[in-house]
Amino acid sequence: GGTPTAGFNAGWAQETDLDMQWAHAIAPCANLLLVTATNNSNTNLMAGVVYAMAHSDVVTNSYGGNESTGYADATYATSTVPLLFSSGDAAAVVEYPCSSPYVTCVGGTTLLTSSLSTRNVETPWDDNPSCAGTGCNGGGGGGCSLIETEPTYQSTPGPGYSNSACGTARGVPDIAALADEFTGVPLYFGTNIVGAGKAGMYCCIGGTSLASPLTAAIIANIDASRVHAGKVKLTGPGGTKNLTPLLYNAAAGSLTPTADYGVLYHFDFYDVQLPASCPNTPCFSATAQWDKATGLGVILSPYMANFLVNIVP
Repeated sequence: GGTPTAGFNAGWAQETDLDMQWAHAIAPCANLLLVTATNNSNTNLMAGVVYAMAHSDVVTNSYGGNESTGYADATYATSTVPLLFSSGDAAAVVEYPCSSPYVTCVGGTTLLTSSLSTRNVETPWDDNPSCAGTGCNGGGGGGCSLIETEPTYQSTPGPGYSNSACGTARGVPDIAALADEFTGVPLYFGTNIVGAGKAGMYCCIGGTSLASPLTAAIIANIDASRVHAGKVKLTGPGGTKNLTPLLYNAAAGSLTPTADYGVLYHFDFYDVQLPASCPNTPCFSATAQWDKATGLGVILSPYMANFLVNIVP
């Protein structure tokens, strides 16, 4: 990426720490490549993605912006590796590049665990009720794209999806993972981020900036299992094992589905369901099956790994 023209930025450095530390926590045997752009212009961010596409097996990105143009679609369409983007941290807002049909869009959840570290309850991430207008509103982005049309893998009849809410538009997110900063993760920050004498563990950090690298790390583990089984790794739209359509196939429980949802849907995904309760800003309900809050739901790694490793050729 060259020398950053804007100088050091603690906020982006915090994002970098989040991605690197938690991708490593979930996929400790993976080799991690950090690509930094010269600055945060669309042109240079896309140049960073192009480099990452050419030098890695799965790419995670934790940024997005106004859905005013599909400036990178032609480039993303050529990717031979899965491209994951965070859906954004404003509830009921669609961001690009996550709305691109050539990427996997990852939304956010709130996860509460039991004393045995098992899932107690998982709901859409939405801080609005707890914040009560104090300025800490946040939530996973999602909704119907204003610029992207419905991709084949979301068409009806299709694998694991019913797009009545979005008509002929692309619906996001595709899937979701932990994002709520109040149920988030600890990080180690250096003094360049938090100041002299303050380096150490800080908790809690969240956002869909966490959800995307968590999911990418799961995909890296699945890739390793595919290689061990003598199969090629999962790909992007330019390859034969395109991750995003395969996720929808998993929801249908078949590589050639004839109905929207298969009997194995609830084995492959935790189907997040909760009515909307957003007194301060708009948000979406998490309904049965795909919805604009959490997509298909949260990957259930053992069964999803079985599908992507053993069922997918």
